[in-house]
This record gives sequence, C-alpha cells and structure tokens, in this order.
Amino acid sequence: MTSPIKFFTIALVISFLYFSKIYAQKAEEKSLLWEVSGNGLKQPSYLYGTFHMLCPNDFKIDESLKKKLENSGQLYLEIDFDDFAGMMKLQEMVAFKDEKTIKDFLKAKDYEKLKQFFKDSLKTNLDQVGKSRPFFLQALIYQKMMKCPVVVPEMVFMSEILKQKKEVKGLEPVEAQMHVVEELGDKKMAEILVEEVAEFEKNKQLFEKMLTIYRAHDLEKLLQFVSESPEYKGFTEVLLNDRNKSWIPVIEKAVTEKPTFFAFGAGHLAGEEGVIALLRKKGFTVKAIN
Repeated sequence: MTSPIKFFTIALVISFLYFSKIYAQKAEEKSLLWEVSGNGLKQPSYLYGTFHMLCPNDFKIDESLKKKLENSGQLYLEIDFDDFAGMMKLQEMVAFKDEKTIKDFLKAKDYEKLKQFFKDSLKTNLDQVGKSRPFFLQALIYQKMMKCPVVVPEMVFMSEILKQKKEVKGLEPVEAQMHVVEELGDKKMAEILVEEVAEFEKNKQLFEKMLTIYRAHDLEKLLQFVSESPEYKGFTEVLLNDRNKSWIPVIEKAVTEKPTFFAFGAGHLAGEEGVIALLRKKGFTVKAIN
C-alpha cells in the first residue's frame, strides 16, 4: 500500500495548483494562524495555512499552538487522512485504468527524457512506475527537491489530535480533490511533468524561493509568486474558488458544534473568495494570530 507520506505529497501537488491567482491582503495580516470567533460562538476555532512538505526547522508545534489544539474538540484537514476507505480510494486513483501508462500521453522523445531523469535523479525505472498517473510521479519529483528530511504539518497535527483521542475529519471527500486532476487531464499534466524535468534545477530554485516566502508567512507574496506560472491559467475556479465555497458550510457546521482546528493549504486563506473573506461575509470575526 502507498505510504502516508506519498498521500501527502499527492496533496501537495494538488495544493500547488491552488496558488493560481493574486489576491490582496493587508501587510499587517501576515500570518498562518487565524482565530474564528463571534457569530454566537462560545469558544474560538482556528485556521492554519499549511505547506504540505517542510524541513524540520520550518515547522514545530510550540506551546501556544499545542494549547490551541488541546482546546479544540476536533481536527479538520482537506481530506480525512485517518479514513482507511478514503485512502484506499485515493490509492485506486493513482494508477491509470485500461492498461495505459505515462508513455501513452507523451511523444517518444519526451518519454525518453523523462525516463532518463527518473533513472539518473530518482534512481527509479520509469517503466516500472509508468502506470502511475502524472500527478503521482510529480509528487516524487517534489520530494527530490527537498534538501532535508520531510516533515508534513498535517501528519503532525493529526498525531497530536489522535493522542488526545479526538476525531480527524475532512473538508471534502477524496473524489473532490481528485476532481482537480481530472479537470486538468492526464495529458496536460504529463506535459507539465516533462517541462518540470527539463528545467529541474531552475524549478528547484523556484521551489526553494516559494518556501522562503512561506516561511515569512507572506500569503500575498506567495500567491503573487506562484501566479506567474502559466501552466494552470484558466483553472482558478475549479482549483481554488469552488473548493473554498464548498468548504464554508462544512466549517460553519463544525465550529458551531465544537471548537475546531482546521489545517489546509495556505493558498485557501486569502482573497475576496478565500476562506477568511467568506467566513467574514457570514458574520464571523476572523483575525490573524502572530
């Protein structure tokens, strides 16, 4: 069975697609952690913007953050990674159907370039993993870009909340996340994969720059930086806005039931159609916590 870390790297690839449009955000509101209160809530809930793969020094749960987790009655991630049935569905979606492989979606010369990269850089035979769809192969490349052991904030949050014998839930089913992949299509994602490999060193530097911006908690700059990529132009609604809107009823219900800690891709927080603004329109008070 595919390991949990690979499920999170799949989510990372999908979450990168969310950072596809520039949204304005006040300079004084540079934060990854936000408190949700008001609107009749007796206790606050919290939103935390994640980056799905980080170095150990980039993510630690300090006493203040741990206290907020302890005061929360449940944890919501983008999808429920504690749901075995859901994880099995995700595993089924990793592979092509109808005996297809990545080779069927690429020109012969592009496939050979990709195959050589996997052999030289990932020490992997592409023929052996070729039944995996492009978004999964892309996840393997992102892992290669990391210069350190990988820490996944969602896994840390999940571990902490399970120690407290509290529930882990998902803002959306696995199928909803995979809808993003289906909308882009395997052919387009395969072509993007070839482009990333062709300029791997350049992309690795851009990846590190993106991490630097995230470390500064500068959501506006992060969105602005990633929006320069042309690959996902035209997919803003399905990649970001539609998902944000679908999450709001789930978040509303959760916070009225019990104080809740939400952890999801930082790209969902900002903007006129971001989670923060949408919750404010519903009458909640949402403020940054430094």
